Amino acid sequence: MCILHDWLVARKLPALRGKIDIIHAWPLAALHTIRAAKKLGIPVALERCNAHTRFAYNVVQKECDRIGVPLPADHEHAFNEKILRLEEAEYQEADALLCPSDFVVKTFVDQGFSKDRLVRFIYGVDEKQFYPDPHYQAPKRGLKMIYVGVAAVRKGLHF
Repeated sequence: MCILHDWLVARKLPALRGKIDIIHAWPLAALHTIRAAKKLGIPVALERCNAHTRFAYNVVQKECDRIGVPLPADHEHAFNEKILRLEEAEYQEADALLCPSDFVVKTFVDQGFSKDRLVRFIYGVDEKQFYPDPHYQAPKRGLKMIYVGVAAVRKGLHF
């Protein structure tokens, strides 16, 4: 679906010439869009919500080996040459990579990327609208938590 979305957006861009200032693209759905945008002179910022994919593949495999957990071949962090080639092409061709943490930035710098192309930002919250109740007192019974998500080694749940 990502590739189809990328292809459809790239195909529609020429009709939008002069109406778009910048494109905010997402991984695995950007290469055709980036290339079409370049022809039109539209800059593209590629969202990188996680570490460089090559780094992620390596670190997840090392941790799986260390703890003796096999990584399913179809897992999102199992090495996939086709996906890695696509994402690395997107990284190279985008005008900027949007990085939500210093850690993400570091994984790209370690792969040879110039800091000039890595735009650090913060997923934000309006602290005037969302804030803790100033009168709330936590119960003394301890902390109870629930985790909702994929129990992936990358998430560190085994710690």
